[in-house]
Amino acid sequence: MWDSNSEAMVWLDHGQPRQGLTGGGGVCRRDYYPLFHEVPNGGAEIVLYVEMACNGLFGAGRGGDIEPPDPNCSYTLRECGISTFDADAWQLLQCVTFLEGCATSLPVGNTRKQTALHCANRVINAVDVMDKHTYGKGLEIADKYFIQSGTSRPHDSKEFARTGVTPTVFAIGNCHIDTAWLWPYAETRRKCARSWSTQVRNMEKYPEYQFVCGQAQQLEWVKEDYPSLYQEMKDWHKKGQFLVAGGTWIEMDCNMPAGE
Repeated sequence: MWDSNSEAMVWLDHGQPRQGLTGGGGVCRRDYYPLFHEVPNGGAEIVLYVEMACNGLFGAGRGGDIEPPDPNCSYTLRECGISTFDADAWQLLQCVTFLEGCATSLPVGNTRKQTALHCANRVINAVDVMDKHTYGKGLEIADKYFIQSGTSRPHDSKEFARTGVTPTVFAIGNCHIDTAWLWPYAETRRKCARSWSTQVRNMEKYPEYQFVCGQAQQLEWVKEDYPSLYQEMKDWHKKGQFLVAGGTWIEMDCNMPAGE
């Protein structure tokens, strides 16, 4: 566990970048690095280094995100430790987080909005966080909502109403990294490595996961600064998971009808 209220990078002691970290609050928080990546069978000693960055996920501006970088900003290490992963607790957290999102984000009058709120309330009432034996009951309640949502009519789909065919949704990972934005220019190069090493770890865990990258300039930087990570990205590209797209050298903050 690591929280410096800023971004960071986990390194192996021989100089291999492994994963990015994002401290602070919010849904984008990522404050852990699973040690089983390095010690699958346990019993071995490993050395890890954490490179702490002086910027948050969306920059290091003065008093807010959309401001020039503050050269005097500082960040404090708030948490550093080793914890035991509890799969049931993790699944329960994901379920409640998803239910909360449905209850707060779906439009007023949507049946699933009310059902999600009711389900989340039942899960919370059924679970005692100090008693692991109650986690299963909470997951069972949540599963009923997900099963019902997956098989019932998608109320907000106009295409379903018109054709009667349930739509298929494809989700592909992407992170738009501004080449020059609200952090020092050199931070962009480090941010690429933090972001893409995390995607490589996701590919190791989820064989069906695909990620698309669309900035050749940033690929060039990773090749220069992080050759071992670049090789990993090439290997996953050959497997059809780390995908390359785009017709320009960098992604632009505008819409254009063609590439170059």
